Amino acid sequence: MAFTIPRLWTQARLRKQGLEESRNGTLPDAQDTSEEARRGGSCRDCLRGIRFTAVQNASEAGSMRHEAPDVAKALPHNIEAEQAMLGAVFINNAAYDVVSPFLKADHFYEPFHKRLWEVIGRVIQSGKNANPITLKHFIDANEPITPDMNAFQYTARLATEAVTVLNATDYAHAIVDLAQHRELNSIFLDGNDQVNNPSPDRSAAQIAADIEERLAAIRAESPKAEGPGTAKAAVARIMDQDAKGAVVPTIKLPLDQITEVLNGDLEAGNYYGLLSSSGEGKTSLLVQIVDHVAATGHPALVISYDQSPEQIFQQMASQRTGIDGPRIRQKQLTDKEKERYYKELLTISRLPIEVKRCTREGTAQLGGYVRQFRKRFPQGYPMIFLDHVRKVTPRDPKAHEGRIASEINGFCKAMAVEMNAVWLSLMQRNSAGMKRDNPRPISSDIFGGEQAKEDFDGILYLYRPDKYKEDQLRIAKNEKEKDEIERRFEGWEDQAEIGALKVRFGDSTVRRRLRFEKECTRYVSMRNQGDATFEGMGF
Repeated sequence: MAFTIPRLWTQARLRKQGLEESRNGTLPDAQDTSEEARRGGSCRDCLRGIRFTAVQNASEAGSMRHEAPDVAKALPHNIEAEQAMLGAVFINNAAYDVVSPFLKADHFYEPFHKRLWEVIGRVIQSGKNANPITLKHFIDANEPITPDMNAFQYTARLATEAVTVLNATDYAHAIVDLAQHRELNSIFLDGNDQVNNPSPDRSAAQIAADIEERLAAIRAESPKAEGPGTAKAAVARIMDQDAKGAVVPTIKLPLDQITEVLNGDLEAGNYYGLLSSSGEGKTSLLVQIVDHVAATGHPALVISYDQSPEQIFQQMASQRTGIDGPRIRQKQLTDKEKERYYKELLTISRLPIEVKRCTREGTAQLGGYVRQFRKRFPQGYPMIFLDHVRKVTPRDPKAHEGRIASEINGFCKAMAVEMNAVWLSLMQRNSAGMKRDNPRPISSDIFGGEQAKEDFDGILYLYRPDKYKEDQLRIAKNEKEKDEIERRFEGWEDQAEIGALKVRFGDSTVRRRLRFEKECTRYVSMRNQGDATFEGMGF
């Protein structure tokens, strides 16, 4: 912009206030680490009445050196870039659409600019033109900005002094970058405070996990002038990969039926879900997938809120040997069975698998576990398993279920992308299905409801009708109703259906049957018993 706004007329009052505070012993410490000072947000308080920080001349700057310390003055900012950005939008509202995906109100340093950007966004999104006239009634137009300029006059001057919209993206990038510098300042000061003032309920690992999560958020929101998502960059990558004969990195599943339902293998960077109710065997299927994935050379991390490492590896050995789990736990094996069992345990011990037993961890701690695991197993494309989503401690336990699900699923998707990993989360379905005659899972059964599907690249469901048949028979009113239930579930003994509630690319209506071997909690193909189609075979 071609103009600067002078400091408020409170300069003299500020000097007087600083001297009075010094005498009263209330002068702020230059090392103040309050949240306001760190972030530079709400700088009205930090700057003690200074709305704009552009210094008119060098002599004024020199005279300010012995005034009350300005905590936020050292924080990086560029008022001129903010003014130029706002002016560019006033010239052409299309500039807002270009930068709004990554430039948010919180990125602005000056509080009035924050409020102005929010109002501009609401006006444009309502289909109206945003200019000083249309914004007048949505801001405090008479709010004094300088001794001779109120908010409306200042907004009008932003528009009249604006020169071009050509550099709008550059202005936006500069604003975001400086906001991230201020956030880094806040992160490091927070970390320093917590490290130097230990709390009994905050370990060093938890502090590090919180810092890592905040740093990851900065990396995730960083805009790029020519980002990887532009058509030019994406098409160039496609053509380059095709020329090299490169294929998308994937991880194969242990059963062809699951691959068919998903319309392909699991892709690195994708987030998948597996939905079923308690007792239907979703953890059993998870253990099978973990075993297969690790055996093919992909590191596997199981984040389990339900089972211990010993329980998971015992179940894995049971699935491998076909020996039923209860006899393994009760030590009732024959000599030959012991030999087979311990042989498989030794084989399993050499696989790149780690089980992390969790209790009350939230996403920050889980992120730390995943990053540590990736450092220990840097080779290949890892696969992360979460058992299960509902057990993760949310930031706000009182929040709506949909918001909690969105927080956790968004974290899982972000980690899959960051680690270039496949992430599979187990989901406990709600009880609504029990009230339906046909209890096959639908989208509303997902934790968080329909909106919770947004972050997933694919959602599988596991459905074992035997479980629901027994539940419905227990509450049948009479023999006629029992006969109807028997007829409805006929042909499903010891069988399960695998289907999809969401498939990113392909047909989400594909369904396949699997046989469930209860003794060793193992799913097996039925292909050798004829193709598993569904016509005339119940649900």
